[in-house]
Amino acid sequence: MAEISRSLSESTARHAVALFFGSFMDLVNKGSADYIKAQGTLTLISYRGLCFGVTNEHVVQDYERPTKDKLFHIALKRHTRLPGRLLFKSKQDNVDFPFDLAVFVLHEATIRNGGKVPIQLDVMYEPINPDDQALAIGFPGAEREKRDEQMMSHRLYHVVANCVGASDRKIVLYEKLSSPETKPHRFGGMSGGPIFRLKTAESVAFSGILFEGRGFGDADSEQIGDEIWVYGFPLGPKGLERAFNVFNPKLEL
Repeated sequence: MAEISRSLSESTARHAVALFFGSFMDLVNKGSADYIKAQGTLTLISYRGLCFGVTNEHVVQDYERPTKDKLFHIALKRHTRLPGRLLFKSKQDNVDFPFDLAVFVLHEATIRNGGKVPIQLDVMYEPINPDDQALAIGFPGAEREKRDEQMMSHRLYHVVANCVGASDRKIVLYEKLSSPETKPHRFGGMSGGPIFRLKTAESVAFSGILFEGRGFGDADSEQIGDEIWVYGFPLGPKGLERAFNVFNPKLEL
């Protein structure tokens, strides 16, 4: 995969966080490193003076609020109980808002104290177009690594690829390497991560949310591949306002 600068890697990493869940009893009995049942990525957005966490509906599934069977945490400086509540979620077959989307309102001080910074949506959003170079980031579950009984390391992927398709419903990124990678890369867990348009070597615009990725090792074949596919959808101020109008959520914490 193409390389990006360390400064750009670090700055974009601050806009997303690993999101994961497990049962309350597993958390008590196994600790926060071993209780995790499934993982996704939460994109952090600032809009209307509030902090939102955006991911995919298929990441949260039937979740409405914390229960003993499904308790969400995020990885800040340490595993932290999700500091907010679910506002709404939608599926691709929803005719009023056909996107795989779940949106939380979050306690912004907790996010910032944990070293993360929300994307200023009305400042950073720009649509992506075919032939633009893009950067997609997220936390694949296959890269999660246990440090000790209570600590887990969540490695972040930065995937650079070309935009080969863009509309008001979908973003498609693709990259074919000149030579295959020797290490398999599995993108499961990146769902909900941000997609950026690379403006320069050191600057990006936010363009959308990732809902599916296929990397080396994700295909059924045992062979190491040489292709990257990332699928997402645009999400700017107009799109989020449209969602607010459809779902009419109470935006306060």
